[in-house]
Amino acid sequence: MQLTNTRERYGLVHQILHWAVALLIITMLPMGVIMGWLPATNPDEIADKVWLYGLHKSIGIAALALALIRIGWVLTQTKPAPLHDGMEGFASRAVHDLLYASIILLPVTGWIHHAASTGYSPIWWGFGDTLPLVPKSDAVSRFFNSAHFVFAITLVGSLGLHIAGALKHAVIDKDKTLARMVPGADLSGEMPMVRIPHDHNPLFAAVAVLLVSAVAVVVVDRIYTPEAPVAAVVETPAATVEQAAEAASVTAGAWVIDQAQSTLGVTIRQMGSPVSGSFGEWSADVVFDPTDPASGSIDATVQTATFQMGDNTARAIGDEFLATGANPTARFVSESIGTTDTGYRATGMLMLSGTEAPAVIDFTFAEADGVATVSATIPIKRLDFGVGAGFPAGDTVGLDVDVVMDIRATRP
Repeated sequence: MQLTNTRERYGLVHQILHWAVALLIITMLPMGVIMGWLPATNPDEIADKVWLYGLHKSIGIAALALALIRIGWVLTQTKPAPLHDGMEGFASRAVHDLLYASIILLPVTGWIHHAASTGYSPIWWGFGDTLPLVPKSDAVSRFFNSAHFVFAITLVGSLGLHIAGALKHAVIDKDKTLARMVPGADLSGEMPMVRIPHDHNPLFAAVAVLLVSAVAVVVVDRIYTPEAPVAAVVETPAATVEQAAEAASVTAGAWVIDQAQSTLGVTIRQMGSPVSGSFGEWSADVVFDPTDPASGSIDATVQTATFQMGDNTARAIGDEFLATGANPTARFVSESIGTTDTGYRATGMLMLSGTEAPAVIDFTFAEADGVATVSATIPIKRLDFGVGAGFPAGDTVGLDVDVVMDIRATRP
């Protein structure tokens, strides 16, 4: 059996690559629709949905790899002579160019959307959950999600035209165009070729359609702006450090936190992969002297409704987890502060989601030119506070949560 292409037919390697990519595409497209319809009201349903998303993404990466291999193979091979030319030949080549472009751009845009998203089902291959030069950004994620949708529509359209053309050759023309792509098919007999000279370049048509697709991406991205939960849209007060200092206690060792230079984040594992979020509004009254840590105190309050975790925000602040409607704030009040081998430790009580339990803050402290830099971590067992009680196993949503603070503060 001929492995390489000839002027009469496609070789076995080309045929295998063609049908393998086709199979992956035909599997992936309906899966992309079905997984969006699946319910996610309990841990089992969520686990099934996350598994299907992971399968869809993994098939997409496999399809991209095979498509690139096929393109590389095509560039080294003889191209079988067309059986029809003229405008029909032009249309055929234009559809092929558009189909190739869509097969590449669909998984690429989906991959970038995945890498830019916070909270996701991981790719099965064990790589690609992050990409160089792709930040974790809601705006980037949304834009490439829109692009992914547009190129999915483009792929469906070009694939439909490709199939229609193949059926036209087989049923109406009754020529051997389709048989050329079937391993072992009989190509004996006359294969008439109609050639009508033309000056059209099919690449121009493909580029034109892709430009239209690019415009559609921008339009869809502008129109499709997911509504953020009302509770999650809470603006951080615009008070300056100087204004905060005026209201701060004059107690010795008191500090004023520079909110613009400080962050309060959360990391948890979802389906075994770490995902992160952050709180937009929080405050703390801190009294601390590194030479006498026992005299210090911490009283911190967090507006839980300002939590953001990308696509997972609505669920995170909802009743399943933080329940911010009933419990709009979380609060830590220290009972003692001491030293450790690596820094300092504050022990106290944390009130979260209506439950109070002991908690510790391990932190480091450095001061230069009147500015303190603090890095702190609060390890939390979420079930101690009833957060995500419907997910007790920890396989879908991890049991351990790390609250991480990076703080800049000045003396009043």
